[in-house]
This record gives sequence, structure tokens and C-alpha cells, in this order.
Amino acid sequence: SEAGRSVISKYERVQCRALTALQSLSSTLPAEIAAMPDTLLPLWTMVFNAANQPGVSGELLEALTGTLRTTATLMKQALSPCVPVEHVQVLCQGCQAVHVTVDVQVNILATLTVLGSMLVTQPDQLAAITIVAKCFVETACRASSVRVISEALDGVFDVFADGGEIGDAAVEASSMLPSLQKLAPNLKTKLRQGARSIGRELPLLQSAHLNLVRFLKYMAKKKKA
Repeated sequence: SEAGRSVISKYERVQCRALTALQSLSSTLPAEIAAMPDTLLPLWTMVFNAANQPGVSGELLEALTGTLRTTATLMKQALSPCVPVEHVQVLCQGCQAVHVTVDVQVNILATLTVLGSMLVTQPDQLAAITIVAKCFVETACRASSVRVISEALDGVFDVFADGGEIGDAAVEASSMLPSLQKLAPNLKTKLRQGARSIGRELPLLQSAHLNLVRFLKYMAKKKKA
């Protein structure tokens, strides 16, 4: 009924505000508290489970994934254990789901960037970091949103430019470089379309293309060394 939908909508707005407050509160936690395993992992699990409930709305999902992003950053800063690999897999799948908004995709990609930078330091996590690599590349190559393309490429650069042996192995296993080599001219074509079609996101696309070209050159030199 209309009344029922109104109640649900109001409840979701309250949840969104609570999550925004939680993000602000989490970012002010002292390092000693944030580093405690019983502080961050339960928080992550609670928010992750809420984000994966059926029927979560776009606005609420955006707030939940934003909280995941904040929590992942805290976990990295506090040198906490990384989240379960299954959670990483679900995030990668969610990032490429048809129904998610651009803001949700950006939050998920930023979260995966943080988690990827944690996983890439762990020798036994090659399978997990390869899943992240594939997610970044496939998202960058398929997305139509400049913001999403830029965020996915930022993940590639931040995690894999100096990812060590595990990172290099994931780059190889995911066929990252051949895919990105095909993407570079596509981005150049978008740039030629100019500000009329891209609008205010033109500088973002210019930066993404420039950094991609630099990344490919850097990785080619690494391979030859």
C-alpha cells in the first residue's frame, strides 16, 4: 500500500543518516581501538550482510557501500586482517551487476582497491587478487560512465603498479595488459568526442587516459627488466 511504502522510505532515510554518522564516527576512532579485531571485522560483516540483503534500495545501498569503503580503509590503516575472500568475490560480482548505480559502483571499486592493496602483500592470496584484477579490467573496459572507468583504472594503478610478485602474477593471470592495451585507444576516441559529449568529466577522462598510457609503458619496462 501507499502508506506501507511511505514507512519503508522513511525507514531507509533514517538508515542512510545512521550510516553516514557511522562513517564519520569510524573515521575518528583512535588507532588503538580500530586495531582491535573485535572492533572492525564485526562492523565490516554487519554492513556487508546488510548491503547484500534482497531489495536494498539504491540510496541505502550507496550508504552501505560507502560505509564498507570507510571500514576497509580503517582496516588497512590499523593493519587488521583482511576480510574473507568470499566477500571480495561478492563485491566483484556486485560491481558489475546491471542494477547498481554509478555511485555504488564507485564505492565498491574504491573498497576493492583498499582490499586489493592488502591482499597483494599476502603470498597465499593470488586467486583472490586475480579476481580483483579481472574485476577492475572488465569494469574499465565495459563501463560507459567516465567516473566508473576512472575509479577502476585507479584501482589497477594503485594495486598493481608495484604489487610485487603476487601482483605481477595476478596481472599475468588476468590478461590485464592486453585488455588495457585495447582500452587505451578507445579512451582516446572518447577524448576526441570532446566536451560536448563528455561534459564536466572531460578532465577526469583525460587524466585516466594519460595515467593508463604511463602505466602500460611502466609495466612494459618492468617486463623487460
